Amino acid sequence: MTLKPSDLAQFTGSFYAYRHNLFPNYIYTDGVQYVAINGRAYWLIDEIVLSNAFSHKDPKFHKLLNEAFQTWTLKTDLTKNTAILTTDDGNGNVLYTKDIRYMDFPLEEIKFFLVDNTLMLPSEY
Repeated sequence: MTLKPSDLAQFTGSFYAYRHNLFPNYIYTDGVQYVAINGRAYWLIDEIVLSNAFSHKDPKFHKLLNEAFQTWTLKTDLTKNTAILTTDDGNGNVLYTKDIRYMDFPLEEIKFFLVDNTLMLPSEY
C-alpha cells in the first residue's frame, strides 16, 4: 500500500496507544502507526524517539530536554531519496536538524507533534 497525504486526514484522534519497543515510555497514535506501516517509516519513529531518549546524554540533542511540545518535520527530495528532519518548539525555534542521506519515504513532507512523550499527527492533537 502507498501512503498519500489525503490518507492522513482521517486521523482526528486515536483509539490505541502503541508503545515504542525500546523505549516504552514513548507512545504513538493510530495515525503514526498508519504512516509507519504504509510509508515504511518505522525508522522515522525511531529517529524521533531516540533523539529524545538520548537528549540527556548526547550534546547534539540537549535542546530537546524539557521541551514538552515538539514539532517534527520531514522534508524530502523524492528525486534524490534524501531528506531533512527538523524539530522545533512549536514556535519556529529550531531545536535539532538532521540530514538523511537515503530514505524511501513516499511523501514530500510530513509533520508530527511530540507532546509529553506521545507522538501524533497534527490532526490528532
